[in-house]
Amino acid sequence: MHIATSCVSPGMVIVVVTGEVDLATAPALHAALLDALNDHAPAVVDLNLSACTFLDCSGIRVLVSAHATAQARGCQMWARYPQRIVRLVLEMTGLLDVFTAPDDTTAKTAGVERSADPASLPGSAETAALPLAGV
Repeated sequence: MHIATSCVSPGMVIVVVTGEVDLATAPALHAALLDALNDHAPAVVDLNLSACTFLDCSGIRVLVSAHATAQARGCQMWARYPQRIVRLVLEMTGLLDVFTAPDDTTAKTAGVERSADPASLPGSAETAALPLAGV
């Protein structure tokens, strides 16, 4: 697994995950998400999953934990562009709606600009991905 983090504005950090998130790699993702929250204090952590090829229960635990930490700090955490298998895991666990980003109109009124194209995000892979519902 590879993780790339970039602060694209004072209010937004993008974390791009490439590869598998499982028992062996989940701690690194957890550390990266906490570092993004601690180092940048963003309003939004935008988790780009377009190149994440696998997500098991260890990864789900990390996402739920990081999401709770973000919310406690007044930060939103979105998971965007999951590949089909990752999207299925999020749907089956009931977490797809929890991690779905608001529509672009809502984001713009909050002062956060986002692109609907995963390929335009820093560090994103050129893989086919499904956007989350409502994005």
